[in-house]
Amino acid sequence: MDDIDHLIKTVFEQTEIKWQEVSQYIANTSLDGGRYSIFYNDPFHTLKKGDIYLVGLNPGGDPQKTKFNVKDEISEFKKFYSSHNRSFSAYLDEVWGNTGSEYEKGQASHQKRVKELIESVSNCLGQFCSVRDIFAANLIFFRTKSKNELSYVPPLAPAPLNEDGSANESGSRIPPEYLESLFGPPVHGALDTLKSEMERRRRGEKSDLMDILIMYKWTEALGPLARDPVDITW
Repeated sequence: MDDIDHLIKTVFEQTEIKWQEVSQYIANTSLDGGRYSIFYNDPFHTLKKGDIYLVGLNPGGDPQKTKFNVKDEISEFKKFYSSHNRSFSAYLDEVWGNTGSEYEKGQASHQKRVKELIESVSNCLGQFCSVRDIFAANLIFFRTKSKNELSYVPPLAPAPLNEDGSANESGSRIPPEYLESLFGPPVHGALDTLKSEMERRRRGEKSDLMDILIMYKWTEALGPLARDPVDITW
């Protein structure tokens, strides 16, 4: 197995482990039993140095109606290549649909928009590039019907300063109304939770939430993928 194969296999395995941990934690929520998806295009073909990298927010669609989960994707990519002699692209080769209807392969509105976007960008770069050749993935791997089902950790900024340089603990450096415009009304309760959990930790009490959110070393975030990017030769 070469380095790329090993990297891709590791990404899948670590995502599977994290998904199992999250599933146990949210077993009583609407996300229970959901699915996730990492790559839109065959990573064995597209995971390489290039001029365009396409990243979406997260996979859409009903998690309960996906045909297979991510553990099957590696075999699906390779099976497609052996059958069609070309790499797989979800934007060209997958049947997408909504509200009970399905489009022809590659003909859903979002699929066509992505193809037009890549053609436009590649033309601006002075080169032709097929969407099939672009490395495409998501910022968040978990599938939801809507972006509103995603959970965010809102920014908790330091207290603003008074004219004398002291901290104004009753004030807010980021206007609450601006945060609400980004995250919706529940953001205020989320901030209150963050503040109360931080106070628990300051009092020397245990806080599971703080244990999850605090990362002391970035090398601990991606399992075995601890190699510093500066050391990678492309």
